[in-house]
Amino acid sequence: MDNKYETTLQKFAAVLGWVYLVGLCLWLGLYLIFGDDIGYLGLINSFAFYYFLPAFIFAILAFLMRRWSLLAVSGAAVVVFLWFWGALFLPRLPRPTVAGETLKVMTYNVEGVVRNRSGDPRNIVDSILHEDPDIVMMQEFTHATARTVRRELSEQYPYQILAPTWDVYGKGVISKYPLTNTGDTLPGNWKGTPQILTLDWQGQEITVINYHFNKSAPGSIAEVDATFANRENLAQILAEAAIQYGEKRPVIATGDSNITPLGEAYKTIHAELQDAWLEAGFGLGHTYPADEFGRNALFSVKWGLPIPQKLIRIDYIFVSDDWVVVNAVRPRNRGGSDHLPVVAEIGLK
Repeated sequence: MDNKYETTLQKFAAVLGWVYLVGLCLWLGLYLIFGDDIGYLGLINSFAFYYFLPAFIFAILAFLMRRWSLLAVSGAAVVVFLWFWGALFLPRLPRPTVAGETLKVMTYNVEGVVRNRSGDPRNIVDSILHEDPDIVMMQEFTHATARTVRRELSEQYPYQILAPTWDVYGKGVISKYPLTNTGDTLPGNWKGTPQILTLDWQGQEITVINYHFNKSAPGSIAEVDATFANRENLAQILAEAAIQYGEKRPVIATGDSNITPLGEAYKTIHAELQDAWLEAGFGLGHTYPADEFGRNALFSVKWGLPIPQKLIRIDYIFVSDDWVVVNAVRPRNRGGSDHLPVVAEIGLK
């Protein structure tokens, strides 16, 4: 390669790297100072993982080009990436063990709009049967899905507390172990009424909370601000409920949170409850979007546009400190929903 051309290419790469790193530092500063509190910044924060990926490329290029200042800054960006997400890629060794039996928990947004498209609720049933959890908490639970669950799963899951709707506000919990509806509720503007149930697991009473936060949609700055403020309020309510119920018995809280781990709402919940994926999962654990064109499809269709699959993690299993999280997985979508389920195996300390 001509030396003059090579030098020009290196200069262009270096300038591009500096522009990228300045932009990354600007985002990081705004995030650390304001969090989710400014307009669309909360939405921008949701995809922060991807902003750091070019740092690895520029670090390698800087090393090859012997641009040491660029290498130092891009290397610092790699360190920040590892600070945020590095632990998710470390093997969980030794694997936690418990003295007694474990409880297998699944949370699953079964996509209420399934009634309006070619999806079949029996695919939801297939996903549940394939994983064989002990208890399943479902969001966006419609009457069509409820009929299929009652018909197909009553034998395997004799205990069912279902609250379906004709839209995306329904909930449903099915279990191999006895369930009781406490009749309690939580204040706030939720996406449908949260279910607060008591699970009798081998003589141990457990509080189960099945919830769904409202999502953000493109709109005015004030509207986006309002959705983030609402979720932060609901996160505080959920955290306080976990403390209240946790004084009497172990707690499991699951649902479609429409939040990501860098958000303030997540931090509020995680201050009181363990995140099962963070404790025992491997990788990013992204759960949305996940309505596949084919078995290994790369794209979903949202708002009429092709969107890359599994962009963010918004579906969670939270548990109180009474539990040891032995394992957490994100099963493959078997159809019928645009979310992946999350399954965790937990045992009492």
